[in-house]
Parts: sequence; structure tokens; C-alpha cells
Amino acid sequence: MTAAGYETDLQNHLLAENTGTWSEFLGYSAGGTPADETDYYIQGARCYSQTLNIKAGTQGSIAADLGTTFTTPLSGGVLMWQYHAAPGAIDTDAGGGLRMIVGTDINNFRVWYTGGNDYGVNPYGG
Repeated sequence: MTAAGYETDLQNHLLAENTGTWSEFLGYSAGGTPADETDYYIQGARCYSQTLNIKAGTQGSIAADLGTTFTTPLSGGVLMWQYHAAPGAIDTDAGGGLRMIVGTDINNFRVWYTGGNDYGVNPYGG
């Protein structure tokens, strides 16, 4: 039997391997400055993390500026990995405790709620 062949049109936009693109998302800046992280990465040799030492009701963020217009094909998608080491310290999933945001600027973005204090570390562990 002939082995199956696979094709893909996937492309990398950002692998969290570049220190110059990470900051806090405007309006959600109650956290610390994003920093190079060498312990909790999922791929490659590093990722970016942020220490949140904030009071209830405030929001922190990590944002990446790709420097170009971001588009996906109609049937396309975006893959991201995130991990929160203390999920009990954030809001519920429905309240937006842990979110993924994709957009082109501060006025044009979409938000997906991905976890909260009513979920354990897994299955959201990456």
C-alpha cells in the first residue's frame, strides 16, 4: 500500500522566539511586562510569560505586534497555546478569566474566552 501524502498551507506568524514584539495590550495593562520564559515553553526553546500581581477586577495581557496586516483564509484558523499557573486567581470562564485575542489594532479584534477559575489547569494546560 502506498503511504499517504499530506499537504498544508499553514504558515508561522509568530513562534514567541522574538523578544521585540511582546507588550501589554492597550487597556488591559494591569500585569507586569512580558518576559522571556525558558521553563514553560511548549515548542522551540522559549516562550513569553507575565507575572500578574493585581487586584480583583483588573486585567493583564500579553500582546504581540506582528507588524503586518493579519489575515486568514475563509476556512483558515489560528493556533495558540496558553497556560495559567494559578487559574483560581482569575475570573470564571464566562466572565472572561483567560482569553485569546486576535486582531489588527485596538479597535479591530475578536476575543475568545478559553478558561477561568471554574476550570482546572487541564485541559487548558497548553
